Amino acid sequence: MHLSTAQTRAFGEVMRQLAGAADADSLRASLALPMLDLLQADTYVSFTWNTGEQRFDRVKALNMSLDNLRSWDEYYRFVDPLTFPMMERRHPTLATQILCQHDLSRTEFFNDFLARDRMHWGVNVYVFANGQCTGDMRIWRHRERGNFDANEIEALRLVEPAFAAA
Repeated sequence: MHLSTAQTRAFGEVMRQLAGAADADSLRASLALPMLDLLQADTYVSFTWNTGEQRFDRVKALNMSLDNLRSWDEYYRFVDPLTFPMMERRHPTLATQILCQHDLSRTEFFNDFLARDRMHWGVNVYVFANGQCTGDMRIWRHRERGNFDANEIEALRLVEPAFAAA
């Protein structure tokens, strides 16, 4: 795995945040900027999973409109072709591993939800404790940045166990 100097600094900041975590919601919020720097991305969203209600809640986000986040909860979660298949995989997963970009770009979810905030290339990581999902990080890039590569997925794999433990 190769990280640039800026990515190495961001990785160090992510690990520092994870090691010093006292509150899960504050942690998820404070991870936004260093995770975007680490993955050279544009949009960060993190939810917790509410097992009792079988839905995501307590959102933390950077560079995504609150109106769009509300629309996901009210409508788009029911037509979202990515989130639940990515969650089932239990490891960092590219959106293109679930649905090729060409097919994704033809969906209502892409055109009416993702495109509003210029989210084109995505990667999600979900954390589990005792077999239950506890939360996630959904990280997106604008189209011109290109898809995530193996280095960035490997960096997420390093972050994932520390995120789960925190």
